[in-house]
Amino acid sequence: MLAGLIGALIGVVGTNPESVRWTGPTLAMLALAVLCLLASMQAWIRGASYRVSFSEIEERIRGLPKESAAQVEQRRKQSFEGLTDQYLGWVLRSRWCFQLGVALFLAGLALVLMPTDGASDPGWRWIAAAAIAAFALMGALAIPYREHRDLKFAKSVARDSWEHAPGGS
Repeated sequence: MLAGLIGALIGVVGTNPESVRWTGPTLAMLALAVLCLLASMQAWIRGASYRVSFSEIEERIRGLPKESAAQVEQRRKQSFEGLTDQYLGWVLRSRWCFQLGVALFLAGLALVLMPTDGASDPGWRWIAAAAIAAFALMGALAIPYREHRDLKFAKSVARDSWEHAPGGS
């Protein structure tokens, strides 16, 4: 939905370039925002293919040749950890793309709001543009911290869920 809104905004800017102070940078920011949002969806879908339950791992291992209990346990844990790492990696990529897409959208929106020479109420437009630009900058600067914190938390939850799973160690 957000990508559709940005697409409509690109259409407005593209058909009425004299209403925007800097048409080229504005269109570039908005186009990059759409691409980041679409990449976010693709990464999320890719990550979903790695999300598995304990019973799915059991199902995969059941068809393998007979092994000792320790070997089975080791294989289960390796499968779970490997798939969990893949899943979390794609989720992290998805979140980075989404956050970057939102920041680029807000930056493009701030550029749209900047008044052109001779615009009516330029003060209010500058205030709106500055507020949105500040929000976009704060959000963009917080991305690495939030993602690092959340990834660390997700890995601890995955480790805890393995330890409390039926047959987990």
